Amino acid sequence: MRAVINIKEKDDKRGKKGQKELIVEGTGFKQVMTTMGVIGEQTISNHITEVEQVLGIEAVRRMIINKIQFTMSGHGIYVDPCHCMLLGDVMTYKVHHNTSEAPPHLLELHLTYLHRAKS
Repeated sequence: MRAVINIKEKDDKRGKKGQKELIVEGTGFKQVMTTMGVIGEQTISNHITEVEQVLGIEAVRRMIINKIQFTMSGHGIYVDPCHCMLLGDVMTYKVHHNTSEAPPHLLELHLTYLHRAKS
């Protein structure tokens, strides 16, 4: 695991200019969240499996929704939040419950997304 302390250069939704944030690469999401001085509620991970193990499938659903909205808005594309929520529901339900019943193209989409998110 590698950690870097970053001092924010501008205000954003996660904090104000001059505040410090801890950026950690690798695994150990639970250990980072429970580290003294770290605000666990503001801790973010892009490792789907770890988030599911630590916070549950609803947190993974929210993570997928946020990632879709962030990626699309970065390209100047607006997607109705309801559509993002629906996609998050479908992806987490099929992967979490019974992937054998998922249509092959949907399962492939899930596995591709999970693979990319882990990278």
